[in-house]
Amino acid sequence: MILYRLNDWGIELHLFYIKEVSFEEFEVLKVTPSGFWIDRYGDRRWVNGMAKNAFAFDTREKALYNYQKRKECQIRILKERLNRAEENLEKANKIDLAIKLLTNKS
Repeated sequence: MILYRLNDWGIELHLFYIKEVSFEEFEVLKVTPSGFWIDRYGDRRWVNGMAKNAFAFDTREKALYNYQKRKECQIRILKERLNRAEENLEKANKIDLAIKLLTNKS
């Protein structure tokens, strides 16, 4: 039996960034009542067969759906971080302006 996980890999080459999205296949070593033991690059890893957010899935369709949800979550988190960074930069610019105004009055 094989389990699937969709991953993305990035390679940076000077000014270019090449991104590849591909399925990984993991051989199931043992089936348990609640999951699977898989071979992950020579290491054993347990995968919860009942979980919505499992590490790997029994079909490519489930692995694709999980990847899409992971990327949506990643985008949401990064947008929130970007918004906070922009807000903090705006606050720092206001502080900088206030300092300049105060030092020019002296």
